[in-house]
Amino acid sequence: MTNRKFIKHGLIGGSLSHSFSKNYLESQWKKEGGHSYFYELLEFENEKELGNFFSNDVYSYRGLNVTIPYKVLVKRYMHAMTHEAKEIDAINCIAIKNNQLIGHNTDGPAFLLSLKDWLPSTSRASALILGDGGASKAVQWALRKLKINYSIVTRNSNILNYSNLRSQWDDKFQLIIQTTPVGMYPKINDSLNIPFDKLNSNCFVYDLIYNPDPTVFLQNSLHYGANCMNGLKMLQLQADLSNQFWKDQLGQLDFE
Repeated sequence: MTNRKFIKHGLIGGSLSHSFSKNYLESQWKKEGGHSYFYELLEFENEKELGNFFSNDVYSYRGLNVTIPYKVLVKRYMHAMTHEAKEIDAINCIAIKNNQLIGHNTDGPAFLLSLKDWLPSTSRASALILGDGGASKAVQWALRKLKINYSIVTRNSNILNYSNLRSQWDDKFQLIIQTTPVGMYPKINDSLNIPFDKLNSNCFVYDLIYNPDPTVFLQNSLHYGANCMNGLKMLQLQADLSNQFWKDQLGQLDFE
């Protein structure tokens, strides 16, 4: 009987109990006959633990994904970055090739594709992005590609924050994108506080969180008639694009 060599992939993040990628990618690989490929959840509580992983263990993996809160921090460990990763300034996908770490970003292209399929061209006047972390950077990149103007709301901004958002609200904000982890499992009762009563049936609200479905944020938006979408489609697309990136960089999967 031939000994099977198991090929490791993984997801780097903080709390990963909500992860979608493991079951999704392992299911995709098995459909293609890739029973020796598997995907681990790699939780790190702090930057020191993450640094130890990159110093000691990273080269035993074929490919990695990265999620909150490390999408920006992992840049320091890369030997090379793709054009998308440089433009977005965040990494959610890594290929390990010849002891070199190649950083990529599939969040931006995945968000762009999901948005184009959902958002009517007549509703692209202006966007409001909630948050300015790694996911927000990918959203900003996609909106620039689509030539959609946007404003960013953060807690500590002197320009647009959650305290002055009502007074600064512009009816041109037809697309609202929630990019923060607020409301994500297990803290499912949390929600950012925006003037939901300003929303209507001409508004499109996109919450990048997919668990729970819907989030409290989307429930509040639906109450005022907004068109709503969660992050599941984007997550599926970014996983597919990550898998394709690993194939492009490392060759097709050599299934036994």
